[in-house]
Amino acid sequence: MNVIQIVIDSLRRDHIGAYGNPWIRTPNLDRLAGQSVVFEGAALGSFPTLPHRTDLFTGRYAFRKYAWQGLPADEASLAGILAAAGVKTQLVMDNPHLMAQGRGFDRGFTGSEWIRGQEDDPYRNFPREIPEPRPLRKWRNPKAGYKQYMRNVHGRRTEADYSPARVASAAIKWLEQNARDGDFFLHVEFFDPHEPWDPPKGYAERYGMDKRAAKIIYPAYGLSDPFTVGEQKNIRALYAGEVTLVDKYVGKVLDAIERLGLARSSAVLLTADHGVFLGDQGLMGKALVELPWSPEKRRYVNGATESIPFYRTLSGVPLFVRMPGVAPRRTSALVQPVDQMATVLELCGILRTSEKKAAGAPPEGELTARGTRAARLTGFEPKTLHGRSFAQVLRGATDAHRPISVSSYTLKYHDPLRARTAITDGEFILHYNGRYGDGKQKTAWTAALRRKAGFRGGIEPFLVHPATDPAEGENLLAPNAKRPPGVSEASARDRAVSLHAAYVKFLEDIGTPEEHLESRRWFPIRCRP
Repeated sequence: MNVIQIVIDSLRRDHIGAYGNPWIRTPNLDRLAGQSVVFEGAALGSFPTLPHRTDLFTGRYAFRKYAWQGLPADEASLAGILAAAGVKTQLVMDNPHLMAQGRGFDRGFTGSEWIRGQEDDPYRNFPREIPEPRPLRKWRNPKAGYKQYMRNVHGRRTEADYSPARVASAAIKWLEQNARDGDFFLHVEFFDPHEPWDPPKGYAERYGMDKRAAKIIYPAYGLSDPFTVGEQKNIRALYAGEVTLVDKYVGKVLDAIERLGLARSSAVLLTADHGVFLGDQGLMGKALVELPWSPEKRRYVNGATESIPFYRTLSGVPLFVRMPGVAPRRTSALVQPVDQMATVLELCGILRTSEKKAAGAPPEGELTARGTRAARLTGFEPKTLHGRSFAQVLRGATDAHRPISVSSYTLKYHDPLRARTAITDGEFILHYNGRYGDGKQKTAWTAALRRKAGFRGGIEPFLVHPATDPAEGENLLAPNAKRPPGVSEASARDRAVSLHAAYVKFLEDIGTPEEHLESRRWFPIRCRP
């Protein structure tokens, strides 16, 4: 079977019609959803962009020891295993972070095409002088990021010059040339709707731009307080326009799959790496970044960066899988990016799902004859995968996959304000930071950010119940919390303790180095007697 895997960067799940959004046009994503198994319990694993791709391309959680870096040289890659098995592999993408500075996320692919010019990609150097956006404090990376982006797109004239159109065109051309040339794995990356949010004219306007307010296409990460109501309205409209733009060009790829007769022989997996805050929760972007004013240098200078809790806005991701012979449906199964590698390997005939299953865990994969040949050439060992194939979920045999899913920043940096994690069993979410040193916050960062907007920046664990509290604002561990029916303070504490214990075992099972694991064993709550 052929596999076409599409990753859309920074696409919020709640901005897709198929996941309940009533105001943003996503007809092509909705069409694919209607033909697919739609996963409602899909969540990111390692955050952000590069750690996520490491999860996706190695089937192993990056957050256990890796940070923002290239594809680890000692990890077997999905594309390399497939290529060794005789599968043609192609990467088409416009994500500059995958290829910049020799990061090597194209390793193992028998072909690759990088569509240049996104974000701070050092692609063009004309025009030399780009006016600075004002005020600087409201813009992210205004010099290296914004200015370089404006140089990159300086020659853009029509919608066909925009990156989503160019990515779709390259992917379609590859399909046309290779559709009849044996099994293939095509991985397509759309960097939009990652910022800068700069869709063609007419896209954002349909979502209600405020002409009196500034058009900030690259807003500074942090609290949303600095932005006016009109500026936030424009930011949301620009992002929505980007979503509709990408939807259009995903649709063109889907149309080509149909036109070339590939739908009968190809699985299509579509997902995103994470979401982004657009003023909700009092937040903007994906992190808290302090940009203090320097009187001596008379400019804003780089400051501290703090992670944001993994509210579902950030951690919940879309996942549609369309497969020949599989009926469309929705599933609550908990799945993560590491599971996609094992699934792709099964769909391509490298692995088969074992009938042996440990209690509370999805079954491991076993090598097929084709997979055995690939393993000899690459040194791949299925038991090293952290992910498990969810092919049985696709076929409707079960709606259970993982007992918990874990979304996390890297554990490499031993600081509670950077090592935030969310653990969920599908009903409750435990937000957890570990304990480092004396257990106190590094308040220099917190004070500098002048917190407003009700954002909780603490490090104490908090437990939420999203079904009755979509904003995740009610900590069920607090003595006076408003709890859903049937949940007492004692049962909430027990659930938190149980989730933490499952998390520690999970970290042990995936081989987390003890130097990173030690501070995650701590939990301030005990089960009731």
